[in-house]
Amino acid sequence: MTEPIDHLDLTTQAIRDLVAQSTGNETGNGLKLDAWATDLYSEGRFPPEVEQPKTRGLVAAFARPELRTSRAEDLTPTQIAELIEGGDDPYADSSDEAALPLIPDQTHRLAVLARAAKCLVSLDARVALSAPVGILLFEETDNTVAGRLKLILQTCLLPRLISLNPDLHLLDPEAVANIDHPTADGRKKPLPATILPDLAAGHSCVLIGEVGHLTAEAQMFVRARISLPPLDADMVVAIFRGSHSRTNAVAEDAIRSRLPSNHDLSRLPDLALAAAFSAPSTLKCADRLAELATLLSETGSTRRVTLDDLKGLPAETRAPIDAVISDVRSWRDGDVRWSDIPQSFLLHGAPGCGKTQLARGVAGELGVPIVECSYADWQSQGSGHLGSLLASMRSSFDAAERQAPCILFVDEIDSFPSRRDDGQHGSSYNAKSVNGLLAQMNRLKTMEGVVFIAATNFPDKVDPALLRSGRMDLKIEILPPDLNGLAKILKYYLDDTHIPDTVIASLSARLLGKTGADLEAVVKRARSLARASREKLSGTHLESAVENITPVEDLNFLERVSVHEVGHAIVGRAVGLPPRRICIAMDGGFTVNREPNIVTVESARRRLTVLMGGRAAEEVIYGEVSNGSGGGAQSDLARATQLAARIVAQWGFDGTLFRVPDAAIDTVDRLHPQLREKIEGELQMAGQRAIELLRDRRTELEELAKEVLEKREINFYGDAEAWDRSFARQRTDNADPLSEPSLEKRRDTHCSH
Repeated sequence: MTEPIDHLDLTTQAIRDLVAQSTGNETGNGLKLDAWATDLYSEGRFPPEVEQPKTRGLVAAFARPELRTSRAEDLTPTQIAELIEGGDDPYADSSDEAALPLIPDQTHRLAVLARAAKCLVSLDARVALSAPVGILLFEETDNTVAGRLKLILQTCLLPRLISLNPDLHLLDPEAVANIDHPTADGRKKPLPATILPDLAAGHSCVLIGEVGHLTAEAQMFVRARISLPPLDADMVVAIFRGSHSRTNAVAEDAIRSRLPSNHDLSRLPDLALAAAFSAPSTLKCADRLAELATLLSETGSTRRVTLDDLKGLPAETRAPIDAVISDVRSWRDGDVRWSDIPQSFLLHGAPGCGKTQLARGVAGELGVPIVECSYADWQSQGSGHLGSLLASMRSSFDAAERQAPCILFVDEIDSFPSRRDDGQHGSSYNAKSVNGLLAQMNRLKTMEGVVFIAATNFPDKVDPALLRSGRMDLKIEILPPDLNGLAKILKYYLDDTHIPDTVIASLSARLLGKTGADLEAVVKRARSLARASREKLSGTHLESAVENITPVEDLNFLERVSVHEVGHAIVGRAVGLPPRRICIAMDGGFTVNREPNIVTVESARRRLTVLMGGRAAEEVIYGEVSNGSGGGAQSDLARATQLAARIVAQWGFDGTLFRVPDAAIDTVDRLHPQLREKIEGELQMAGQRAIELLRDRRTELEELAKEVLEKREINFYGDAEAWDRSFARQRTDNADPLSEPSLEKRRDTHCSH
């Protein structure tokens, strides 16, 4: 293999070749325009600059291929500074001849050319191209970019690369093809006929598309797979040397000072890049790139969001995230090793609680880009077959690695089909897709600077292998905002009004348990009501809007909910899993208790007792239970049943080592009657234990329930003495065997009415 080739030099030389071919006729060149360029050119979307007798600073090779002497050599430093201040680049201008305008239909190719040049000079790519019967695969799922890339490779990049690398003398620049999509029934098509002669002759070729669209026979010839890297400032300067300089020199320091950040450059769409590169000088191009980046930011596409922008974020959610941000900053400053800090975490919570915005807030706090993706995104790219999904997945991780430091955010990770559904239709596809994600997540250990964040509404539905320690360092629940947080969110959405604080406080109490998305919907509804009545927005409109999403207050109902939730809290405290927060509302309530990370038979039965605490409290106070413990998949009884089933049939805690699959736990009613009887026994025992604990603490239960009914929520987070302040009286001395101190690390569990 010959000496390494600088991709920036390759970019500059290839652009000169492209421009030299662009002087052939009036419409641009001897090249075929791709469909995107043809449409935009015909619509006049890329008009040339205003015609001038002489336009300095544009392409050197238009009139004559040789480089000229820089105009700057004949100028004083003061004159150079004045020209640069005015947007001219005296280093790029020649002293004896001005350049012609850049042909408009070429500007949209420059960024793709520079990105592809960086791929081609890699050792893997050059080895693949020089190997007998080798295929270099550009993994590109965007058909528009793929078409443009093919044209650029054939007309300038590969010819120039071959001229610089004698090992590639057998490579035909025309041996480039796009991979065909599979047929409607999923059958993969053979290799494009245009490259078959080269492969038959033992030469290499270039394919563009998804590896999953290739047949197994074709995949065996793929020697290297590469993806286009994001555009950066180095590439832009190299582009300018070829497209806007007659001398191979540019005012590099001035250009770099005017360019937007690499993050913003990488996000600019093709139309913005083409418009910027059509400016008449290097510096005016840089100014236009910065202007368009600012414009894009102001539209919200790249607006930086910080954690302070996320109104109502609970302290218990923000604290661990702040710790991660602090650790990443310490790594960036060189104070700690990457391997010594948490690099991944799961965000889970109800729909609309702000998981995506929180991930963006982490990126904003760190000032790094975020790569956003999801199972649906990956499956929608290409044909949707397994190969396409895995290629799209790999592409996202590759993009994150290239942009590091950055955030890689995978939304709705529970959408991945669980491998626990063994034997069911599609289980092979499910297993392979999850295994593909696991393989990519294993790469994170070597991807320094990439913080992996996943989000889900239903953590119980996520394949356990995705959540194990080492793949997911932290699991953070995003709880609904507390009263103070709700008031902040309402004020944020009502910032242009004069709604009294008393009204906002009253609304917040009624909206406990709701998410930020719910509150946004309430305010929108209230504004709509005000417009319909041609009145100024008032508390009356807001009250009416609230009634659409939450029932009218019923004190009897709220009292029962309060008793139920306090039951979870008191039982939790009694068994060593104290409460963190109690909240009640007209559509239910919830209690967050601590729970152990390490599950033993003792700790599992403690958790089971806490889950049965709400139902037990109703039994103790009212002598009967309501349906508040049952109902949906996240109800107390549903979660308790699954926990009891795992105690009996999965964790080996009931005297047997036989393990039933996860799918069976999800359908307990189909288990063997003997197992169901044991599960029922665990539930009855936990329920009776909870009743006994609460009977011994009935006074405490009644008093705390009254306080919760009055305040609607009590937050014990970060305040170890809050419980004691709620009861200025003697605690019961009744000891319970389950309440002995435990050395186990703890996390939170969520009980809901």
